[in-house]
Amino acid sequence: RLFDSVRERYEAAAQRLRTARKTYREMQLTQISRGRDRITALADRSRRATLALIAVHAARLERSYQLLRAFSYQSVLERGFALVRDAGGHPLRSVAAVHPGMALDIEFSDGCVDATAESVRGSAASPAGGGSTTPKQRKAKRRTGGGSSGGSSGGADQGSLFG
Repeated sequence: RLFDSVRERYEAAAQRLRTARKTYREMQLTQISRGRDRITALADRSRRATLALIAVHAARLERSYQLLRAFSYQSVLERGFALVRDAGGHPLRSVAAVHPGMALDIEFSDGCVDATAESVRGSAASPAGGGSTTPKQRKAKRRTGGGSSGGSSGGADQGSLFG
């Protein structure tokens, strides 16, 4: 009888443990499922955020590229202008820097051409060519109203606004 009593207590405890283990297992599976759903949702949010960030950076890069193209001398070349360089690769900004027989490199939008200057027209001595005045001299000339235009009073080439 004592043995049966102990056995019944152990069987009851074993039944409670089986029930508790089943409940614990179901609870753990539910937590795992919720965690998996949360991780999936976070991964989707992360993927969308990454794609949005990439799109923002791509748009910024495209705007920077367009700005670079706008400020680049190459867009000027595409409009039909050319860049003239000396033999050392330095750009030539005025005819005063060129002398007959000088080797030139002329860059167009689609390539470069080697050339040699045969003659120079509009040299530094010519008033029509602008001469070899420095930027300071040109600024002083504008301030004082000097030059062929006659300042604000209207010259021979330009009519007066008030007269």
